[in-house]
Amino acid sequence: MNRWQFLKEAFMRENIPVRYKKLAQQLGRISTLLCDIATTENIPAVMTEAMFFIEWIAPEVGLDWQLELLELQRLLAQWKYDWATIQPDHSRRQLLAEQATDWARRVAKISEVLQFTKEVA
Repeated sequence: MNRWQFLKEAFMRENIPVRYKKLAQQLGRISTLLCDIATTENIPAVMTEAMFFIEWIAPEVGLDWQLELLELQRLLAQWKYDWATIQPDHSRRQLLAEQATDWARRVAKISEVLQFTKEVA
């Protein structure tokens, strides 16, 4: 079993609010790494993992939240595509870190809403 299949199986065992929470944590990690100009961690690989999380969550949520996830997926794909120009540009990295933080907050809020509706139901 390859790394991605193992990760997917573990991820899919979680309920949807927990999956959103893990995506929010991954976005927070991306933000933190973007702020550290000296990091040696492979930031595009962390973005790829977040994109997989989105791919695995999307089929199991409503259309409105699928559209939100699609917007985030597109943004992460653009960052990965432009990484060679983003990496050395400190001000651009700061901007992307702020965007990643904003998305992390949005995704965490969705997780809270889903958890609440699950508890009420």
